[in-house]
Amino acid sequence: MNDKAPIKKILLLSANPLKTGQLRVDEEMREIKEGLRRSKYREQFVIESAEAVRYRDIRRAILDSEPNIVHFSGHGEGEEGLVFEDESGQIRLVGAEALSNLFELFADKVECVVLNACYSQVQAEAIARYIPYVVGMKKAIGDKAAIEFAIGFYDALGAGKTVEFSYKLGCNAIEIAGIDESLIPQLLNRCEKIDLPIPQIVGDNLASEPHPAPKRKRSSIIGIGGGIAALLLWGISSNFFRPQQPPFSLNNQEIPGRLSEGDKINEMPSPLIQPQNTAKFTYFDEYFFQGTQGQKIQLEMTSEEFDPYLELYAPNQQKLVSNDDISRGNPNAKIEFTLLESGLHRVVASSSQPQEKGTYNLRGKLIDR
Repeated sequence: MNDKAPIKKILLLSANPLKTGQLRVDEEMREIKEGLRRSKYREQFVIESAEAVRYRDIRRAILDSEPNIVHFSGHGEGEEGLVFEDESGQIRLVGAEALSNLFELFADKVECVVLNACYSQVQAEAIARYIPYVVGMKKAIGDKAAIEFAIGFYDALGAGKTVEFSYKLGCNAIEIAGIDESLIPQLLNRCEKIDLPIPQIVGDNLASEPHPAPKRKRSSIIGIGGGIAALLLWGISSNFFRPQQPPFSLNNQEIPGRLSEGDKINEMPSPLIQPQNTAKFTYFDEYFFQGTQGQKIQLEMTSEEFDPYLELYAPNQQKLVSNDDISRGNPNAKIEFTLLESGLHRVVASSSQPQEKGTYNLRGKLIDR
């Protein structure tokens, strides 16, 4: 960022209804403002805020301030939505599709959305269809961790850093504070295509990396040699290396599975940390189904032995959506998504925590037929 960069307007929204657990949202707002006011590029930011936001206040605040960055601090309930109040003081949940449709209308102005609320990754993934950068929380996050993330994130923005760097610094701020929740914030980048990982042959199966991981350098593939790289990519596109998993279809049939030693593994690096650290990894299974553009599907993974984690990938290997916990108190995973294109989609079934093993059930179906 330089002295001639355009002014960025930040809209801070908070909601903490009386019938919900009390959060330190006032402290979070104060720390964000203080950090930006003392920052190197403070003249290039304008901060506006709205507290005790009701569901209809969201659009009013965006219309009034025309922000580039929208930050929400409050409660989230996963698939059920973010928590607001209505005009009578009752709790009103605003779901992912409603928020996604709202931000689509402001996509020409809004560049980044931060949802600093528990289980808000569901809403973040929906909003990320239209907004370049969106941050959400993949599970419950403590009040102190949420505040530390916000301080680190906006300290970096105020220093002229990119959104990606600011996100990483926010995660690191949680680590520096000694809180074991630095992997909960998730950054989604609408403009970013996920690089095809280098395949590994495990038995007769193709192993790849379903969780977000540091991008491989281009030399990782180019160094192998053009012929081998072309062969590997051909193998992916032609289904030559498809895993020998049970058939998976969207007929609401339950498929039993098991995560165990000997399965494919995926590294889980810390947001700022060395890719060579393989101490943390998850086992995973993958399934494939033929989908049609416009189909609305539901995938659900349940287990009594570990915390499930689900991911859905497009035919071009771009990650479309993921889910950790359905809601507060329900650690199972569920995805509802409208397919963007026709073709062979990949479902990755794994665990939220490193090296978890055990049995699970996976089910897929069409909804709103």
